[in-house]
Amino acid sequence: GAFTKGILNRNVATGSGGGLYLASSATLNFSRLTIEANSAGSDGGGIVLTSGVLQISRSLFHANSAVTRGGAVYGAAGSDLQSENSTYSSNSAGTTGGALHINGTLLARANTHTLNSAGSDGGAIYLESAPGLRLIENSVISGNTVASADNDIAFPSRLFSSTYNLYNVISDPLFTPGTGDLIGLPALLDVLASNGGDSKTHALLCGSAAINAANPASTLTLDQRNLPRNIGGRSDMGSFEKQDICPSGCSIDSVLVGVQGACDPVSNTYSQQVTIYSTSAPISGNLVVNGQAFAVSASPQTVTLNGLPSNGSAVTLEAGYSDDSTCVFSLAAAWTAAADCYSCPDQTPSNLQSTFVDATNAVRLSWTPIPGTLACRVSGRPLGAPAFAIGSRIGPAVSQLIIPEINLVNGTSYEWFVVCACEIPPTPASLTNPSVLDTFTYDNGEPVCDAASEPTNLEAAYQSGDGSMLLSWDPPAGMINCRLNFRPFGAPLFGIRSVDGTPPTSYSIPATDLSPGTSYEWKIRCSCSVPPGPGEQTDFSVLDTFVYPTFREALFTGKDKMDLYPNPVSDAFVLELQDLATGDYQVEVFAADGRSVAALRGEAAGGVAVQHQFSVSSWTPGAYWVRVTNADGIYTMNFVKSE
Repeated sequence: GAFTKGILNRNVATGSGGGLYLASSATLNFSRLTIEANSAGSDGGGIVLTSGVLQISRSLFHANSAVTRGGAVYGAAGSDLQSENSTYSSNSAGTTGGALHINGTLLARANTHTLNSAGSDGGAIYLESAPGLRLIENSVISGNTVASADNDIAFPSRLFSSTYNLYNVISDPLFTPGTGDLIGLPALLDVLASNGGDSKTHALLCGSAAINAANPASTLTLDQRNLPRNIGGRSDMGSFEKQDICPSGCSIDSVLVGVQGACDPVSNTYSQQVTIYSTSAPISGNLVVNGQAFAVSASPQTVTLNGLPSNGSAVTLEAGYSDDSTCVFSLAAAWTAAADCYSCPDQTPSNLQSTFVDATNAVRLSWTPIPGTLACRVSGRPLGAPAFAIGSRIGPAVSQLIIPEINLVNGTSYEWFVVCACEIPPTPASLTNPSVLDTFTYDNGEPVCDAASEPTNLEAAYQSGDGSMLLSWDPPAGMINCRLNFRPFGAPLFGIRSVDGTPPTSYSIPATDLSPGTSYEWKIRCSCSVPPGPGEQTDFSVLDTFVYPTFREALFTGKDKMDLYPNPVSDAFVLELQDLATGDYQVEVFAADGRSVAALRGEAAGGVAVQHQFSVSSWTPGAYWVRVTNADGIYTMNFVKSE
């Protein structure tokens, strides 16, 4: 249920729940209410919540009292209190939790708790055991007491989360402040008054640490009075959003110019120490002195300005705060800059860059010019080369050198560095420090010919479909032709095959060029053109070997003893046996990998031809062979099953 815009006051309970005793497990929503001057003889001067969810928004709990716990609200175990944009003021409890005693869960955002009191602990809030979520955010909890001593919240270590809250006194030594939490800073709350809206509030006075201190990511757009938040660029903590901008009380009263550092001959700069004395300065943001920012700290704040130019001139000091644009200070001729101490030989060429020049395919090497230099020398070489080549440019503050295309090799990586001279002719003492080494890879857009590398990853694979051997390799970049050399192992000469491609990566040696059971060795070399020019052909790869598989174990060829047709065969073939010796014989058919796919036995009559027909329509296309065995020996013949 929902209760909106009303007053619940001056009710008395001899037990718990002076104003309301809520025992429902439902979710209740209280909005724009004033719950005031209610009292209970036990717990919960304003409200007792035994279970369920109570959502409170834009409401005031004022001057409620309980003899024991929870002057405004007592939340029992199993209850869930959710409070937002509400004020808890001048409530009291005889023992714990002047405003809230929570034994269940708590979600509290943008509330103000002040002037509440408890007899023993938790002037504003007392957190008992921690069975569930406890979160307090963007709230002001300040000016609450326990037995006449400041004490705002007891056992905040039992919170699940505390962020962007302003506390005055925390008694729990186990509590660790969360992001944005402020402790011990002034809340500066005005008296409870009608400041607009349906219920009274405590206005924030100028100088309050709660102003513009809430979570920058807060999604609340209105305060307790239904007035907009984020007035000063960021919401205020608590239930009240200040609608006007406070006049600044900040002033920079004086400046003490401290120690000046010596001039650095490399950068020709110096450092200067300055101490700023200020009153009511911002507590956040940066102190900005002559354009350099420093995190704000207590006055007086001493800072060191670095990298100031050494020119011997009078320096005007400009100081101010990033969080208060009105708090500024200026002092002409605050000090005199260190004298110029620039040393040309102490410099180091920097910001080395290499740029491809499209119009000429050249490379421009450049660096930041060094004042005072009269010439520069560039030393460069291909990566890994033993010596540097040298190029020079003469002129004041030289900063580039053009390397023409004729001096560069496409696809090659180079390294280079620069040394400049402060005198002509240069002497060792007049040279700058050498720059760091820089690298670039020359790429003029043309195919790279990596003739310095060799073909790699040589592999040989038998192809069961046609009995060939597929030789493959990885050629270097830019190759368009490879020459394959292969031979039977131990043969005196290599056979040569030319392989074209972009790039060429494989070659198939037909079965007719290979002998079963024979070992072969092979190697490959590739080129970027045909015929290859100088520097356009690789060295040979390493030798690789393979053994061509054995397909038959023949004692005799079968040409004078048998005939097989058609060959190649698609659906069926006829095997004709001729002039076999009298007696038993056996016919076996094998696939190229040695699997037996058919077999039969017969008896020859001596000199009489015999025919056998085999259906092969279901066989896998590829190479096969027939073996006939009788008393005279073994006869074999190859054939091919086509698609």
